[in-house]
Amino acid sequence: PNKQIPYKRNIDRTGESIIARNGLKMTIIAYRGSTDIDVQFETGEIVKNKYYKEFKVGNIGCSEHGLYQDYALKYVGQSVIASNGQKMTLIAYNGNHDVNVQFEDGTIVKHRTYNAFTKGIIQNPNYTTFQKINETHIGETTVASNGLKMEIIKYRNYNDIDVKFEDGVVVKHKKMLHFKDGHIKHPNINIHIKSFHIGEKNINKDGISMEIIDYTKYNDIDIQFETGYITKHKEYSRFKKHSIGHPIPYQMDNILIEKKAYIYNNIGNFYCKCVNCGYTDVMSIKEMKAHQCGIGE
Repeated sequence: PNKQIPYKRNIDRTGESIIARNGLKMTIIAYRGSTDIDVQFETGEIVKNKYYKEFKVGNIGCSEHGLYQDYALKYVGQSVIASNGQKMTLIAYNGNHDVNVQFEDGTIVKHRTYNAFTKGIIQNPNYTTFQKINETHIGETTVASNGLKMEIIKYRNYNDIDVKFEDGVVVKHKKMLHFKDGHIKHPNINIHIKSFHIGEKNINKDGISMEIIDYTKYNDIDIQFETGYITKHKEYSRFKKHSIGHPIPYQMDNILIEKKAYIYNNIGNFYCKCVNCGYTDVMSIKEMKAHQCGIGE
């Protein structure tokens, strides 16, 4: 016959210690069961009639360490961009009306509201004038989504800057966020940008010169290589990064470009053969164009 297992009383966990979520050590000083324990914090405060499962996860609070400690665990470490353009991080939360923040330059500001933090309107006392802020951001550059370089020429605050495009056009009262992600628009994007880019030249990774022959928009440009080969509907960013490829093998007039040889001084050299006279050599595109059958072989 099955033996009946005798009832086992709750284990006495008196003396067990753990670090609470508020950072303080707490110890069980009375254990009447898993739903009724008393704990004492290292500060001496005693909290009674708590659940053991809350003790195990450190979820018991004490008044001496602040009523908002659980919120502090949630909010501390959050970062936003302040109106002066600096990153600031919440380092202490003692309630919605009492937070401490640290700016990226190390400056700590105490006893501000959480609402002011989220809106980015807490001031850094080390930036007492807009001139100091301007010195940080004026001259900063990036490339807009239209492919044009733009530069900050005036910085009033994070939500009010003026930028100048590389063609000289100035746009005012824009946001720093839009400058950072390249989303500030050029006022003449549909007319002026096309004429600005057509004729722009670069060299691809194989050392072959290429030129923009049509610019519909940032992600739709046509390219002609010095070999005469044309490729269409390419991205301007790839053109700037030298990453638009040229097909090889490729025949240019009587010269068959068989494969790459090497690049010297940014000029590509290729194994070539004249399909007319049979002449073979390693040549640049310029040398291929200068080749005359029967001369110099």
